[in-house]
Amino acid sequence: MRREDRAEEGFMREQRMAAVAVPSLLAGSLFLLLFAPDAGGGRNRQPPTPVPRVSIEFVVVDHPGNPDDPVDAICCGAAGDVFAPVHTELGGVDYVYRLSKYEITWDQYAIFLNRVAWHSDPNGLFISYMEGERGGLIRSQNPNGTYKYTPKAGMADKPCGYMDFFRALRFVNWLHNGQPSGQQGPTTTEDGAYTLLGTNPDQPVRNPGVRFWLANEDEWYKAAFYDPDLGVYHDYPLGSDVKPTTDPPPGDQDASNTVFEHMSCPQFDPPPERVWISGLCQPTDVGAYPNAMSPFGVFDLCGNGIELTESFLVHESEIHRVARGTYWNSDSIECRRDYRTSSLQECEGCFGYTFRVAAPY
Repeated sequence: MRREDRAEEGFMREQRMAAVAVPSLLAGSLFLLLFAPDAGGGRNRQPPTPVPRVSIEFVVVDHPGNPDDPVDAICCGAAGDVFAPVHTELGGVDYVYRLSKYEITWDQYAIFLNRVAWHSDPNGLFISYMEGERGGLIRSQNPNGTYKYTPKAGMADKPCGYMDFFRALRFVNWLHNGQPSGQQGPTTTEDGAYTLLGTNPDQPVRNPGVRFWLANEDEWYKAAFYDPDLGVYHDYPLGSDVKPTTDPPPGDQDASNTVFEHMSCPQFDPPPERVWISGLCQPTDVGAYPNAMSPFGVFDLCGNGIELTESFLVHESEIHRVARGTYWNSDSIECRRDYRTSSLQECEGCFGYTFRVAAPY
């Protein structure tokens, strides 16, 4: 047989072997795709149904180098404990940044859960309170045992509640990492803006090069109270020194979703213990008061939800995270610049607490 014929016969034999091998290889790959566990221990890397992305609208907080505001800040804990006033200086920020125009909503938080808690939830990003009377979510189970999270009717655009410091950090880690889908780990919730790695450390720090973060008290304070045109700090976060009124939306520039003069909603303190005078006694959609905003254009800083910050204080040897603003069952006086609220870093029943996110400019 000629050398050319032997070469041709060898080439044809290799082609026939390849024709058999390729389908076998494809079948093996399909088997692995369908049945092999992924790196996170689950059978699928993606949620069983497509999940949209979170869209967040930001405002620019500029005029860097603004002066601090000397203030004697009163602080009240989540359990009602009043701490002694602390003299401090707040609000000076020497860089330009962005802050979300609105608080994070139940719809946005549901998208987050559907991307990272559909299979398992080792870090407690969802808790049963969230589908209770004051919560805004419904968790349902799919036929394959995975979970789906849906806002309750009428709750999608209201601020998410039952937030604590570490749920907020894991949300911003997920934003920092590009809103991935998958198990809770270093590439989704456990690293990025803050290094957590399955733990809740006492003092997590903001990592260099963050794309999103939880605003600290200075950043929140400046965006709420500083007036760049006048170069002054207002008493309230609506560009005014006038105590916000208790009004239904849309209201005027001083309207807020609060209750009147330290009264309480009837579902918390039924008469005759306390008398309810006025107030919606429920959260509103974010941005429901289109005329009430800070000088930088941030909404819902007084009423609706108490907003967690990155900053901390120590009370009776326990670390508390500073929170600002107030919620729909509190007096608007608690929105004053000299009034802080705080929360333990891990809190199951803090239904009035929510958050917003910051980002570089």
